[in-house]
Parts: sequence; C-alpha cells; structure tokens
Amino acid sequence: MPDKYFDCRNKRPIHPGDGVPLNVWPERSGQAPFAIHPDGFWVFLPPDQISISDEYAQGDPYKMEYNLETSFHQRRLELTLEMLSSAMADCPEEARILDVGCGEGHLTAAFKGAYPRAEVTALDRSVHAIRQARALFTDIDFLVSNAYEPPFVNYYFDVVICNNVWEHVPDPLYLLASLDRVVRPDGYLIISTPSRFRIDNLLRTLVGKSVVLMNKYHVTEYTVGQVVDQLRFGGFDVRKVASRRDPEDRYSFKTIKGVFKNLLIVGLRLYCRLIGNPHTLESTVFFLQGKLRRSTLDRSMKSE
Repeated sequence: MPDKYFDCRNKRPIHPGDGVPLNVWPERSGQAPFAIHPDGFWVFLPPDQISISDEYAQGDPYKMEYNLETSFHQRRLELTLEMLSSAMADCPEEARILDVGCGEGHLTAAFKGAYPRAEVTALDRSVHAIRQARALFTDIDFLVSNAYEPPFVNYYFDVVICNNVWEHVPDPLYLLASLDRVVRPDGYLIISTPSRFRIDNLLRTLVGKSVVLMNKYHVTEYTVGQVVDQLRFGGFDVRKVASRRDPEDRYSFKTIKGVFKNLLIVGLRLYCRLIGNPHTLESTVFFLQGKLRRSTLDRSMKSE
C-alpha cells in the first residue's frame, strides 16, 4: 500500500503514529504533523486556525441536509455525477477520489454510493462539519485541512472534485496549483462554481446596477470564460462545460417584462451557441478538465 499522507513542511510521509491528541496540539504542533480528534479523524490545521475556520460551529450555514432534495442541489448532484462518470470511464474501479470542501459529506456520500469500490477521501476546514460527516458516513476518509495545503503525496488521486469552493477562496489559482500537485499526471479535476453573469446579474448590468453574489460567504464569482482561462493556465484541458436551466429562470409570458426576459434569454443562448462561446445564463456551471501537462503556474512557483 503506497503512502497517502505527506508532511509538506518537513518533506516526509505521514504515518498514523505521527499524530498527537487534539488537546495537546497547541503545544506539540511544532513537532507533530497533525492532531487526532477524539472522534478519530485527523486535523491538519494549525491550532490558531481551527476556531476561526469552523464555519459549521453553529450548524450547517448552507442547510445542506434539509435542502438536499431542492431542485438546485439535485441539479448540482446530477451534474457532478455526470462529470464524474466521464472521468471514471478512464479510471480503474478502485480509483482514488478526493472531495475538497465536503462540508458534512452529503454529496461525498453520493459519490461513494455511485462508485463503492473507489477510495473516497474528503476534506473540509471545519472541525464540526467533519465530525458530523464522520458520524454519518463511516466508509469515507474524512479529515480537517486547508484546501491550499492538501496533506497528500504527489499525484495520489485519480479525480479531484471541488464543488462550489472556487468562489469561497481569495486565490483560486493558488488552490489550482495545490490540487494539481495531488492529481495524477493524466487525472481529472471537476469543479462547479456560480456564473457571475447568470441571467439575473446580466439583466442588472444592462440597467446599470452592480452584480449580486449568490450568498454572503462568496469572496467573488467569475464568468465562465474567466474560469476556463484559469484552468488552462493551471495546466488543465477543459473537456466539458455543463449546466442545467434553473426553474426560477422561466419567466412568465403574461407580462411585457416576462416576454422581454424570455426573448432576451433565448436570443443570448442562441448567440452564444452560434459563436461557440461557453458562457451560460444558468446560476451554476460545472467543468470537467483533464490534466495533460505540468502546470504553468506550478512551474513558475517552483522556480521562485
């Protein structure tokens, strides 16, 4: 069995005996690479970041468990599984899958259910989220870690899923370089992120108003073209861009305003299709990319 975990600071593999109990982590973090939570999962965050990173401390701010059956999350799950199916067609049944920013693990469990023979690992920076995930789904390796510093050996995973995380980080290119390091040379990356110019925001800009972010936890949101450019710069070949139309985008034809919105939507979709532009008017966009070469960003970072 090859090594899985890696101490990037000290450049050596990590083994179970290298950890220390969480209650002595503040005093021992300089000597040990990780802490062991009383519930058994590993914590790789520095002691001073554990509390400030725990956005699930007062419960799930996204109410995922209660909203899983909504059209948004069902569409999100359907498209992620569609992208994962395309990637897994080029991977062994025992593929190694990493879910980054897993929250309480509800979507991660669906990935494991679809591919029960796969080795599924998931990370989030919230201790409370991972504690809940670990209690609910025992056949997945959950850990607490910053996505910028995934504690794994190089090229360990066949597929990395980054579902609605892109918009939460201040430096997605740095995140991309970090994920590039842990994906095998011909592996796959799946991400989803809100489209900055979804139909509502596009209509706002046409009348001179500023765009509105999907929720208060987002640092920013990107256009489809911006995400494609980021991925290409990071060394990934974008294979597929997909989305599903939101029910709330189907405006009524009973008013002049509704007729105008529908005509605008149809016209813009047709125009993008005719010119081959990947832009979509839907709220969330999904990208499947294959890793075909070493990252330009990774090479530039290593040369500094």
